[in-house]
Amino acid sequence: MIILKSQVEAIASRKDNTLKITLGTQELAPSDCGQMFGLMNKLCTVGISANDLEKEDIETLQNAKLNIDDVPNGKSPSQRLRSVLFVYWQQHKTGFDDFNAFYTDYIEKKINQIKSKLEQ
Repeated sequence: MIILKSQVEAIASRKDNTLKITLGTQELAPSDCGQMFGLMNKLCTVGISANDLEKEDIETLQNAKLNIDDVPNGKSPSQRLRSVLFVYWQQHKTGFDDFNAFYTDYIEKKINQIKSKLEQ
């Protein structure tokens, strides 16, 4: 676990109702920088407080479960699906030169298939 002093620099809402939070840290030791880069694109537990974290807060964070412990590589099911679709897009002629366009089209078709099966 890494505990950092940081400042919330920006908060932005996303289309899927999630938030993007940008944090600015104080100067980090090289080992902490390496650990941070190792967390890139990984689902993490984050605790934010305007005060110093107490021992109980740290224990709570250390014991937090994200419900993805059994998922290979710590990826959520949606992250795994996106990764598999990327490989599929690379290996097959899909009519799309851009993966994001392919992904959006594919997911939209799947959403519509499921919606068509819903009771009115």
